[in-house]
Amino acid sequence: MATNPNQQGIRHHLAWMIIETSDPASPTPETEQAALTDGAGITTATRIAEIGIRVGLVTYIALAVSTGDVEHYWTMNAAMTLDNLPYRDYVWEFPPLSLIPVLLAPVVQFYVAFKLTFGLSMVAIEYVSLEMMRRDDPQSARRITFLWNLALVPIGFFVYFRLDFPAVVFVTIGLLAMINNRKSWWAIALGFFAKLWPALLIVSLIAYRRFREVAYTIIAIVLGLAAWYFIAPDGFVAFVEFRQGTGLQIESTLGVFLLIMDHPVSFHSGALVVDAGGWSYVEPIGMVIWALLALTVVGIALRRRLQPLYMCAGLLTLLMLASRLLSPQFVIWLLPFAAYAWAKRENVIGIIYLVITLTSGIVYFWYGAFAAGNTALQIVLVARNLCLAVLGVMFIIRAFQVSNTAAAANSMASTSMANKTNGAERMNAPTSNDRSLDTVATDVTVSR
Repeated sequence: MATNPNQQGIRHHLAWMIIETSDPASPTPETEQAALTDGAGITTATRIAEIGIRVGLVTYIALAVSTGDVEHYWTMNAAMTLDNLPYRDYVWEFPPLSLIPVLLAPVVQFYVAFKLTFGLSMVAIEYVSLEMMRRDDPQSARRITFLWNLALVPIGFFVYFRLDFPAVVFVTIGLLAMINNRKSWWAIALGFFAKLWPALLIVSLIAYRRFREVAYTIIAIVLGLAAWYFIAPDGFVAFVEFRQGTGLQIESTLGVFLLIMDHPVSFHSGALVVDAGGWSYVEPIGMVIWALLALTVVGIALRRRLQPLYMCAGLLTLLMLASRLLSPQFVIWLLPFAAYAWAKRENVIGIIYLVITLTSGIVYFWYGAFAAGNTALQIVLVARNLCLAVLGVMFIIRAFQVSNTAAAANSMASTSMANKTNGAERMNAPTSNDRSLDTVATDVTVSR
């Protein structure tokens, strides 16, 4: 008997809801009590303390600590006017939406005031991301709070003065939209124009079989790039050339080993690199290997169900390792994925991520000694990159492990579909089938 499109859509949605609830990482009867305890919620006092600590940290750093990146943002944009615009009149090495946090530069009269407002704006953006994660999964709110705040302890003193949190908030919106079966294409597109890498969430849309949203995302990005090039063609080309850079950043997978072997270090395109002008073939080879892996994983996702968010997190982690750039603030890109995994009781993934943020913070705190040849710090950085590799592989493995659950979920959804249909036929009431399935899907969603 043929199945109408509405029934197929309900079956598809029901299968994914069953995957979410029957995932081995989801709460089991043994962990149900722990989940209920987590659901006690976050108090107002906790939120006040969280915000107060963040504001205090940013204020102290703005007043007492030198931060080169914010100084660069100030220097580049303090003279911004309608007659002197980024991309058109001077090189701005970040995507267009990264300009939003620095728009106060031409308004604020003093560098320290700009530095403070910039840091506070990053705090606001980061805290919105945390609140969205907690509100989406109140039962795991305390676990999310623990990992999120602990991860920021060793790196907060510099990530609040970089341009990475706007992309993180768009990724958080997109991630939660996918989980809750809402449209996410617009958040992914906006994330791309904040920091480029959020476009990788497209692979999660493919795994979710949301091909219309994939098309919308690609169209939005292409139209945005076309507008960018039309408005400032020279600035667009300069941006692309600046991103290409030269040499290998000293924190990158191969760069740290060259640093250990005392290869020459110089400053290019906003980063310390080893062997400037050399190793130009390393990143293309790394990107080809990563692209082949990504295509393989996506191809598998088209034939069998993988856990879309773990798949994306794994590919993102491995992309960071394949790139010639691996700045310490990049580890913040993984924060929403790590928090999601931690909420699903993926304790090993969460612990490895905390080790990554800790080692990144240690190296950055003594960055001058690291770049000057301190062997202990260089070994710490190698350990950090090794942890990133392990984390990426673990995310990919977990994405595949869920596929077995997906097969069972499809079977359960099909069985439920058949039972409801047979019952409806016996009662000669075909419309009851859709109502029953809607009820089942709602019940499963609520149980999540």
